[in-house]
Order: sequence, then C-alpha cells, then structure tokens
Amino acid sequence: MAKTKSFVEKQANELKYQSSFNASFLHLYEKELRDKETEYLEEFAKSHNEEETAKEKANQDVLITAKLESKAGELQSKLDKKEYKYKKRNKTNATRIWEIDLVRGLVIIGMLIDHFFFDFYGLFTKNLFSNLPQFYLELNAFANLYWVHPVRVTFRFIGIFFLFIVSGISCHFSRNSLKRSFLVIAAGAIMSVAFIVVANFEGNLNDLVIVGAVGCIGICMLIYSLFKIAFYRFKKIYKWLLLVIALAILVAWYFVQKDNAIDTSNFWFYYNGYYFTIPVVKYRDLGPNLWRVLLGLSYFGSDWMGLFPALGYTFLGAFIGETVYKNRKSLFGKYNETLNRKTLPLIIPGRYSLWFYLSHQIIYIIILGALALLMGAQLLI
Repeated sequence: MAKTKSFVEKQANELKYQSSFNASFLHLYEKELRDKETEYLEEFAKSHNEEETAKEKANQDVLITAKLESKAGELQSKLDKKEYKYKKRNKTNATRIWEIDLVRGLVIIGMLIDHFFFDFYGLFTKNLFSNLPQFYLELNAFANLYWVHPVRVTFRFIGIFFLFIVSGISCHFSRNSLKRSFLVIAAGAIMSVAFIVVANFEGNLNDLVIVGAVGCIGICMLIYSLFKIAFYRFKKIYKWLLLVIALAILVAWYFVQKDNAIDTSNFWFYYNGYYFTIPVVKYRDLGPNLWRVLLGLSYFGSDWMGLFPALGYTFLGAFIGETVYKNRKSLFGKYNETLNRKTLPLIIPGRYSLWFYLSHQIIYIIILGALALLMGAQLLI
C-alpha cells in the first residue's frame, strides 16, 4: 500500500504543478499573441512599405514582450503568495503547542454545547415564543434539567479551570501579552454590548453582562502582563512569585466561598461560583454591589465571571508556562503531522477560540430563531 503523502509533500507537489501549469500557459499565451501579431502585420503590410512594416513589427514585439512579462509577473505573484501561505502555515503548525490547542479546543466545544442548551433554557421558551415546535419544548425541558445538574456544573468548573490555565500558559508564549489583553478586553466589551441588546429585547435587565468569560480573561491577562513588566527582571524568583500569588488567591478564595456557600455538601457547587450558592445581585441593587460582582463575590447576569478565582488560575497557568513550557516546546516532542491531522476538528476551535466565542451565539440565534418562525412559532415581544 502506498504511503499517504504528508501535508508538506502535497503542498510541494501542488506548487510544482502550478509552476508547470504557468509555464505551459505562458507558452500558449505567447503563441496566441504571435498568431495575432502575424495576422495584424499581414494586413498592415498591404497598405505600408517594408520599412514601415518592420518598424511596426518591432513595436508589436515590444508590446508582446511587455504583455508576457506582465502575465508572467501576475502568475508568479499568485504562486509566491500561495508558497508564502504554505510556509507560514507549516511554520505555525511546527511551532504551536499541540496539546494547548487541543485542551482549549475541548473547552470551546464544551462551551458550544453548553450555550446551545442555554438558548433553550432562556431564549426559546413559552415566555418569549408562542406555538413553539414540539421538539423545541422538549429541548427546553431537557435544558432546565441539564442546567442545574451537578454533572454539568462540575464539567463547567473543569472547563473554566482549564480555560484560564491555558490562557496563563499562552501569556507565557505571547511576545506581547499586553497588546493581546486589550484585544481580548475589546472582544469582551462587544459581547457585553450584545447582551445589553438581548436583555433590553427580553425586557429583563438582570441578564446584562458586566464581565463575561472573555472580558474576564482579558482583564486577567492585563493584570498578569503588568505584573510581568514590573517583576520579570527578577528572573531567579519570578516563576515562584507567580506560584505564590496563584496559591494565595486560590486558598483565600476557597475560604471566602466556603463562608458564602449555602449548599456546602457539594464542593464543586460553591467553588465553581454556582449562582444558587453565591449571593445573587439584581439589577436594581447592582450599583453598590458592583465591586462584589467584579471580584466574583456576588453573581450577576447571564455570563458572569468574577476576577477571583480566575486570576489565580491565570497566574497558575503562567507558572506552568515558565516551568513546564520554559523552552516553548510541546511535551509530545516534534510536530506530529499525523496526530495534528487526526485531531484537527478539536484543534481548530482551540486555535481560533476567540472567533468561535464571538460568533457562535449569533449563528445559533439566527438559525434556531429562523427555524422556529418558519415552523409557525411567534414572538411574544
């Protein structure tokens, strides 16, 4: 059985084929221009002498040469762009940390599933629609059970934990984590504005988002970046400072949440910040409690994420980056193309996690909303 060609081999063959095609195309293109030139000069010679015809032939040769050079340059430019894209892609594949993309991808896929059921938990309900299709009602009933189930809450905790751990590790890899933090904060602000629109549409201001997951990641990255600027000069103790801060935040958070928790029989519930075990703030009381919401001491909104314990996870991730990934290389060794190809559906969401986060709810709402309306449902708002 013939060995399957690698990505790099396929790309090389494609570039070789394209180069050969360009050469053949230019040959045929020149032949076409020469044939047209011959016809033109034959007609030109009928009304001009030999000297004028020779001059015209020289002019036509110059024009043909210019056209050939222009076409060759155009084809070569396209080939160069494709080659550059392949080289960039291969370099990205070879330098990215496979397992980081995989973990982040798994978290994003979990988020996609979670938010799919959230839409049936909060949006596609009898309060907002009438005459919903039966399977929408069944999904709504399932979503109500799913949303409060301990298994879902536990996996949400695990997902959040790894999301911020990976974010901290990625800060270690980033050449300019400060710049990236502002980009992520901006993306979080876009999400907050979107939730403001939805909350006003629903008429429920308790669904506003002050700091969601993306915004919280951005703020944690910003705090870490400023810390790195201030203390990275102390290289011998820098990584241990990261660990001390991470543990200080997480240990303190444990005791704070233990005091706040109502259902202390389930560790994951209160450590995860589940809204039945942390005081819930209503919109009318948001002003004086805003600092509690930002820190994570009180729950508010549809996509709430407080700075604590998320900041501790981020610093812990940065510590892992400074120790486990100090050489910025995968724990699985050199880039494995076969492994990358087989896990691509999981890796792609990890590589482009921010775009998935920003776009998935828009896609869900448009498709699910349009489908419901086409099947006879009616908005009550």
